[in-house]
Amino acid sequence: MQTIPENEIPRLLQLAELNLDYVSLKEEFNGLAELAARITGTPISHINLIDALHQWTIGDFGFPSTLTPRDETVCQYTILNNSHLEVKDLRSDLRFKEKGFVTQSPYLRYYYGIPIHLKGLNIGSICVIDTEENSISSDKIKLLEIIAEEVTQRIKLKNTIHLITERNLKLWKQYKILAHDIRGPIGGISGLAEIILEEKENLDMAEYVSNMKMMKESSDSVLNLVNDLMSEFTDEGAFRYETTIQEFCEQLLSLFHAQAQAKQIVINVNIHPNLNKTKIPKNKFLQIIGNLVSNSIKFSPLKSEIQIHFEIMNFEKQSVVIRIKDFGIGMTAEQINEVLSDKVNSTIGTAGEVGNGFGIQFVKLLVDELKGRFTVFSEVGKGSEFVIQLPIVIP
Repeated sequence: MQTIPENEIPRLLQLAELNLDYVSLKEEFNGLAELAARITGTPISHINLIDALHQWTIGDFGFPSTLTPRDETVCQYTILNNSHLEVKDLRSDLRFKEKGFVTQSPYLRYYYGIPIHLKGLNIGSICVIDTEENSISSDKIKLLEIIAEEVTQRIKLKNTIHLITERNLKLWKQYKILAHDIRGPIGGISGLAEIILEEKENLDMAEYVSNMKMMKESSDSVLNLVNDLMSEFTDEGAFRYETTIQEFCEQLLSLFHAQAQAKQIVINVNIHPNLNKTKIPKNKFLQIIGNLVSNSIKFSPLKSEIQIHFEIMNFEKQSVVIRIKDFGIGMTAEQINEVLSDKVNSTIGTAGEVGNGFGIQFVKLLVDELKGRFTVFSEVGKGSEFVIQLPIVIP
């Protein structure tokens, strides 16, 4: 049964470009989730963004949630097209009747979801849910559509504010650096010009040429500094530094604790001491490493281990390596080539989890965007190791 939109890769890239901190958005969107529930008379409402492997709940009312495996959601079907999805009785729908949220608490029954569009792509959904039989009138549906549009506009605004703030901070930092760095060359040019003017009657041609040569070198130095500054603001691949590696790992472990705990899997993190305070683009890293960790959990047996290592590859060239290693079912060389290519095949995890085949391919696209390298090593029956090499500023 199809659960992947035909435009999945463009959709995922659009979501990644927003550079949103999913975890911190609830203060912004919980009110809209509550409004949706009040309007429709349902006890539960969620506002979700859906990436390759997960559903991130950025606004909730009635039933708290943050991170849910994509294959365990109803909203994965809502984003398949631009129409609304209504399920009158989840208990009798073949897609959902065996799901835990139907057979166990909170015993969900009714669902109504609307896609959240951005630039023609469905990046998520707003849904209202009931534990009892329900029906939503056309007037209420219109109001839900208005809320969905408000969600879209707020997401766009959050992204715009972030980009403007980031650019202004970078501009101020570069301004201070430039002001400091050009003082010396400009002072040198001024001093040489003063010598030429004062000694113009006594300077021979060789001294004159020598002084002019030094002025030219100083001028070129200033020009290069200005050009470097301009290139900083045209480099679309520049990192966005938002959190330290140590803080990032603490949040990563918190987010995936429940998923790992369900299979009694231990996630061990090792960070090179010199990298603890290194700042990284949190949201991009969460999408890259989060997808790989989730994938490793999915294909690891019960009571196994997942290792995450942050290592310095080259201190002088400011390069780090991140290794995510599991001891799961592993892959053949042919399977590795498939997951790194455009060939997308659905796979089943060790506990019956459904995979959509896009996770690793999406990770490779994000790593390429950050001007890094992505490699997969694996052996059937022994596990897989995902290696990411990225340029990064090491303090």
